[in-house]
Amino acid sequence: MTDHMVWLSNRIIQYKEKRAMNYMQKNETISLEDVNLSSLDFPTETQSLYTKIESQVNDGLSVHREIDRKQAQAIVRTDTHEVLGIHGGRYVHRPYLENAGRMIEVLKESDLDTTEVKPKIQVYEDGRKLKVELLFPKHLIEPAVGDISQLRLRMYDSYDGTFSIQYELDGFRLWCSNGCAKIQKWLRSVEKHTKQISEYEQIDRSILKMNQAMIAFHEREQEFRKWIATPAYRNDVEHLFSKTLALGNDNKVSDRQMESLLNTYDEEDTNIWGVYNAATYWSSNPETRGKRYNVIRTRENKVSKMLTDKLWLEMSKADNDLVEVA
Repeated sequence: MTDHMVWLSNRIIQYKEKRAMNYMQKNETISLEDVNLSSLDFPTETQSLYTKIESQVNDGLSVHREIDRKQAQAIVRTDTHEVLGIHGGRYVHRPYLENAGRMIEVLKESDLDTTEVKPKIQVYEDGRKLKVELLFPKHLIEPAVGDISQLRLRMYDSYDGTFSIQYELDGFRLWCSNGCAKIQKWLRSVEKHTKQISEYEQIDRSILKMNQAMIAFHEREQEFRKWIATPAYRNDVEHLFSKTLALGNDNKVSDRQMESLLNTYDEEDTNIWGVYNAATYWSSNPETRGKRYNVIRTRENKVSKMLTDKLWLEMSKADNDLVEVA
């Protein structure tokens, strides 16, 4: 290695370390006990729906008739009178505050170190959608010098039916520009709003699975180091992206997405770790005029499928430690 290459390598390491430290300093840490869920505490209720019917009995005048709640019901935000969602009769309304509060309580009972967390709570579209994100700085891995990832828990919920109640435990790579890219999921739990559960037993059971997922997160550091040591060849990378991430709903490769993916990959190291991070950065940083969070969720699902593709498994020699709870 020439002196210039050594200098450049050291500069890259310093840059990564600085990006990671800047991100960690930018977001203050608090105790899990101090996480504020007050933004979720707005009143909602289920209300009956009515239909307009022309009735000859009433001399042809329009009358409104209540629809049986076994067939349809509305979720209404009572402080603004906004209709947040319309659902069938099997829908079970569960307030955000109750779901998130239960998640916090179960986290306290887990083996995770919750003395320091970085919370991010986002309510979208007047309350129709919710995303809660918790970073755990005490749980981190560093596959390469300055390339730090922290354990992250995300919760999704909605009143409009966009999301079921979802919990995901993954890693959050700190040094990426414009925020971060997530790394592999180790826990995914999905709970439908149509399912009756006693005392949220399903949620309790699935969140407690995070103890196992936390261990898998820390153990994966050695696997990522193997990815760093495994070279990636551009023809294989292009083939992988064309079969997965750049493939549109019409089964045609999107030149725009392929260009975006390869440009991102060219900024990474030419190894399997670089391919992986290019994919996750692409999923986390879309250029779109639409609803960004919807695009991110769609892309994240595509990345998850890529990680099970035969070509990826051959390239990475990867194992799958995902803990999935239906």
